[in-house]
Amino acid sequence: MAINVQRIISTASLWYFKYISQRKVTFVRRYGIGDVIMSTYALSQFRNEHPETDISIVTNYKEVFDDTYHTTHKLSWTDFPVIWLMYEHYDFWMWRKTDRSIPHIISEFIGYKSHDNQFQLSIHIDEKRHARFLENMVSNKKYIVIQPYASHWNSEKNWSTENWQQLISRISNLGYQIYHLGLEPDPAISGVVDLRGRTNLEESFLLIKHSSFFLGVNSFGEQAAGAFNIPSIILYGPTNPAYSLNPSQTAIYADEKIDFERIGGLTYTFCQINQIRPEFVFNCLLEKLNLQPNHLNK
Repeated sequence: MAINVQRIISTASLWYFKYISQRKVTFVRRYGIGDVIMSTYALSQFRNEHPETDISIVTNYKEVFDDTYHTTHKLSWTDFPVIWLMYEHYDFWMWRKTDRSIPHIISEFIGYKSHDNQFQLSIHIDEKRHARFLENMVSNKKYIVIQPYASHWNSEKNWSTENWQQLISRISNLGYQIYHLGLEPDPAISGVVDLRGRTNLEESFLLIKHSSFFLGVNSFGEQAAGAFNIPSIILYGPTNPAYSLNPSQTAIYADEKIDFERIGGLTYTFCQINQIRPEFVFNCLLEKLNLQPNHLNK
């Protein structure tokens, strides 16, 4: 019911903005860090087409945006026109036939059509404010970032700790430090730099931005890596990679892998994420890093 009301208000607001006044507009994308990042493609298109419009964004994650937007946590009905950046629950509406990505779905909802599957997400951070953190954690470091676990409410996205441990034991021979991002309650993994609960959102973004590679499940790190064009492997189970994979990323599900460039038209069979074998992920990682298996013997 709430989604229907939001759609009605958003549709009326789009009409009002187009035909009555383009002086200001408020967009709403409150929850889900990854969802907020995926909305940046549509917002960038809108900003480029309407540079004089006063744009406000109601969000819980203002860290994603630069100061050309006014960000707030609260929505007032005096903010009309108000547009919710919607994509609905495409992963769970099994009768839907679209294979469009969520960034494209949001963009099309506010009036922008695209004839290919390309898009670019964005995150803006003032690195000068984080000089000490960058010096300690990034400068002269060769590292991979992992985000092994998604939020607790969708545990079906999470690969088992045993699988992660087997994979890390293999990666540790490649000469990279491994930064483990996550929440403090997430399971611990040995052989990594444990950053669970020890970084704020901007610091997490910076670690991903300056990494050599990102490896994780379908969660916010996937979208942050996409925004920074970091080569990535994303492990999938109950969600469809056609909706959320980014350029330069590879999706792994069951015993299959697919690069973003080939994602269009994917017939996805929803599977258990623990069908993915650690050795398969490791071999895909070697391929993405342009390493051969015999590299380990050198």
